[in-house]
Amino acid sequence: MTSKISTVRKTLVAAALAVFVALPLSACGSTSDDPIVGKWEVIEVDGKSIDMIAWSMSIDFKANGKLIAIHYGDKITGTWTTEGTKVTIKDSRETMVCDYTVATGKLMLNDCDGVVGSSLTLVPA
Repeated sequence: MTSKISTVRKTLVAAALAVFVALPLSACGSTSDDPIVGKWEVIEVDGKSIDMIAWSMSIDFKANGKLIAIHYGDKITGTWTTEGTKVTIKDSRETMVCDYTVATGKLMLNDCDGVVGSSLTLVPA
């Protein structure tokens, strides 16, 4: 009888350890691994410098999938997700889907639907 209890106890301990080891690892696929995470400043809209078009915007992509954008001093909150080379950005009014790349210290949002400018170039803020 004691060997049966000992075997059950060992199985329960092994199962508990597996859960505690698996929980931290399950976070590895989260958006925090995405290079888009961080605060970015828009420097170009459709290839034109924001200085030339008097435009102002920054976007802070949080690791938890939330974002805060500042556009002409107005705070806009929303969410974001990535799938492959697409980023989906949602706020209370609209959803925007763009192709994105992060290279040479720039975040490029291209072929964006749902916005006036179809491409944005951002740099770390």
